[in-house]
Amino acid sequence: RPGDARGEATATSLSSGINAEAGKQWYQRRVRGFAQDYRKSIDIINGEVMKCFTNFNNGTVILQSALTKMIQYYNRFQKILGQAPYKTLPVRAELVNVHHVMVEVKKYRNQF
Repeated sequence: RPGDARGEATATSLSSGINAEAGKQWYQRRVRGFAQDYRKSIDIINGEVMKCFTNFNNGTVILQSALTKMIQYYNRFQKILGQAPYKTLPVRAELVNVHHVMVEVKKYRNQF
């Protein structure tokens, strides 16, 4: 989460060169964790919404809002990693293309 205190500390660490390796590892864990778990996480979100909101219209709106926000935040995260000092991180090559995330999200569009 680039906006939280740990993300800001990591950004400072990378730009100043202090503890840069720890900063790289922080981003590696986030990128690799997302790539490994995003499909399962989308499925869990879908299941929770189905369980909590049995009304079709409400459930569909809530599910789509949550998944849309997830895509927006992931897109922002990718943009941050495209800027200095992050654009030199090797883990950028492991980022899941946002199009692939959107394709996965579309599978849940009208399943509710």
